[in-house]
Amino acid sequence: MKEKVNPARHRRMRCLRGALVAVSVMLFILWLVPALLFDLLMPFFAFVALGVVILVLQHTLLRGEGEESHQASSEGGLRRDRLTVTLLRSLGIGACILSPVPLFLTDSRLGAALVPLLVAIGVGALVFSAYFRPVGGCISKKDGQQATFDAVPAGGRLVLFLVAGLCSIALVCIGIACAAAHGFALRFFYTRGNPTLYRQQGSALLEETVTYFLIDWEAGSVKIEPYDGAFVEIVETCDGASIDPGDEEMRWYAENGVLHLRFDGKAPFGIRRGGMPDKQLTVRVPRAQVVRGIDVHTGSAAVFVRDIIVEGDLDVRTVSGKTELASVEQKKLKINTVSGDICLLEGAVQQLLIDCKRANVTVQRTVLDLVEFDSTTGSLLLDRAAVQSLKAETVSGDLILRPCVTPGAVALDTKSGDVDLLLPNRQRGFRAELEISSGRFLCEEPMQAEQGRYLYGDQYLLIKIKSAAGDVRLAYAE
Repeated sequence: MKEKVNPARHRRMRCLRGALVAVSVMLFILWLVPALLFDLLMPFFAFVALGVVILVLQHTLLRGEGEESHQASSEGGLRRDRLTVTLLRSLGIGACILSPVPLFLTDSRLGAALVPLLVAIGVGALVFSAYFRPVGGCISKKDGQQATFDAVPAGGRLVLFLVAGLCSIALVCIGIACAAAHGFALRFFYTRGNPTLYRQQGSALLEETVTYFLIDWEAGSVKIEPYDGAFVEIVETCDGASIDPGDEEMRWYAENGVLHLRFDGKAPFGIRRGGMPDKQLTVRVPRAQVVRGIDVHTGSAAVFVRDIIVEGDLDVRTVSGKTELASVEQKKLKINTVSGDICLLEGAVQQLLIDCKRANVTVQRTVLDLVEFDSTTGSLLLDRAAVQSLKAETVSGDLILRPCVTPGAVALDTKSGDVDLLLPNRQRGFRAELEISSGRFLCEEPMQAEQGRYLYGDQYLLIKIKSAAGDVRLAYAE
């Protein structure tokens, strides 16, 4: 004989299982709270481990408990379940939609930490609501037919749509009001290094030896230059004035000869009320100091490096900040930007790698072994530079090349951008292999045409150009 099921007990078991699953899912999100508040990443392992343990326990200890059976539930119990589901889902939807609100109200770490907290509450409520289902059907008092259970009836669904709509309108209104009252800037900036070690703050004179610089800076400028002192000096200012102590001061630490430095002590993402402050960072390096490498990441901050010899790589990544390097010598220079213009003056680089979207690049009086340029709409101006090998690819940017010595190889690929190649003198000839669809090839030199190739002189320079709609001009300066 089949054991009779107790609907009340099964409802309690469903609630318990739902609560345990919801808590475990929330733990997978809540590890972000201590990370944003205190830069602590170790709780991640504890939170995830605890969440997994809770999931395993609920599956092991409550297996079969609270699952559906054919025992009928009362109409009153089903109505309570429907109401509970509607309330929980309203809470979940509202908490998730309104989770960015703390970022509008405060730009502190607390505001950033409240975002994952609200998301965890919302997701937990939605998960919990899924466990409010009937033990069986519902016996109708009129005809005795078993009815099916609809977790959210038509009226409940209307409530959910209203909650979602009102919360969305509230979020937009709060954002507009905060923008009108204070102005704000979105912040989502990844900081490298161990976040728990950024304990030093403000300007300082570093007595330990630093040979590698890893800098994360958002707005303003970063300047790296030599000076006649004995130790590395880091100085930050805002509009020429010093920074008041607090979260606005830069954070840094030095470890194993590497200086890790970041913009401020605030959370790495959020909304900055009043906009992002433009802070100027100056890093002064002793002239006799050996620099193994420089790695700078910025948002809108400009990067200036001058009179520095780098034994290793120099890596610059910006969003819209411009980059200017003067009299810099290094093995490998890598620059990645979206729209920040780039200027190189009077340096020596073995490998120059540039990846940009809308930035214009100028290289003047620089000695280069290898140049690789990749852009969408950005242009390249190579003026009086000594280049051994050049490879450039762009969609609509122009390529204006005026080397001071004849390169060994040039490979250019453009869709609609024009190419203007001005070789230094006629002592070196060229062999040009062109694939031009609708653009024009302009060259006044007496060339020999041979199966899509154009030959001139001793054919020292190999030129490969692909162009869909851009014009190609090839000429000699003298």
